[in-house]
Amino acid sequence: MNIQFFPLTELSNNLGLFSSRDKIYSMIQKSIKDKTQKDHGLEHALKFIHLKKSAYNEGVFEIHKDHFDLHITLKGVDKMCFGMKEAPINDYQPEGDYQLLKGEIKDMLEIKEGHAVLIPVNCSHANHLSDNGRKLVVKINRSLWQR
Repeated sequence: MNIQFFPLTELSNNLGLFSSRDKIYSMIQKSIKDKTQKDHGLEHALKFIHLKKSAYNEGVFEIHKDHFDLHITLKGVDKMCFGMKEAPINDYQPEGDYQLLKGEIKDMLEIKEGHAVLIPVNCSHANHLSDNGRKLVVKINRSLWQR
């Protein structure tokens, strides 16, 4: 699967590769509206994280093995960097589903307000949220992916 970049108006369509698409979409809409930050149903296959800043460190990327990342920019701009030539900084952390890598920027997208990017598992990425920015990150367990 490739990285998908799209406006929020196309969110429902871009969730079509997951089972329970309508429920996921509804829960995302509720999280955006209520600004809730907690684990939700679907047997804890979704996690919602609201952020107002990012801990960007140039040349440091993360990967996830069990979750897709859906980054939704609610205010400002989120610069999403994708890595290459990575070397592990730490061992994979299964309890947080992440591994940090040191590498070079291969590609960068500016995710403007009202847009989103869906990042597949094992795709190295880092982000830098603009000052006064706000975003929602939805972790979607790979068990919901319809291949």
